[in-house]
Amino acid sequence: MTAEAKKKSHTKVITQLVLITVGMLAFVFIGLVPMYYWICEITGIGGRTTSATSADYVMEVDESRDIRINFLASNQADMPWEFRAMTSTVTVHPGEPSMVMFYVKNTTRQTMTAQAVPSLSPFYVTEYFHKVECFCFEQQTLEPGESLEMPMQFFVDPRVPEQITSIALSYSLFNLPDMAKAAVKESL
Repeated sequence: MTAEAKKKSHTKVITQLVLITVGMLAFVFIGLVPMYYWICEITGIGGRTTSATSADYVMEVDESRDIRINFLASNQADMPWEFRAMTSTVTVHPGEPSMVMFYVKNTTRQTMTAQAVPSLSPFYVTEYFHKVECFCFEQQTLEPGESLEMPMQFFVDPRVPEQITSIALSYSLFNLPDMAKAAVKESL
């Protein structure tokens, strides 16, 4: 085999590897995240909550009951941003619309994009906890040193079982490029 033939062979292999890598990254961003959300919404696995529309607000508030909602915020291991719930606990009546704020700050010297992933406990309240507006519906891109106060508007369905008196809603903040790198490593 001549040197020129070897060079063409190596170029072909490198091109194929680059295309496979780009394809895997596209699948991670375009396919896996929406698929994850769809599976969690259908099954309730992972404690994902359901979203609601303004029409869902037309319900009677059950003022005879109080439910304590605890808000937690954490970062993935390598996520350098500051992230926290500005209010750690609220008490609501089922059916009552409520809003809390979360704070996030990019503490790095580079522009970064992150995604918050919610989880509820106990897991079976997912069908009763409805988010109307949430920063977790979209990716957040922040410039170096930029900070945001992000709203999360929700209500607890009045049909929530009587034994539920406390719910914990936690968010984990992920650096999206790190999520993609981890997915590529797992697929190799």
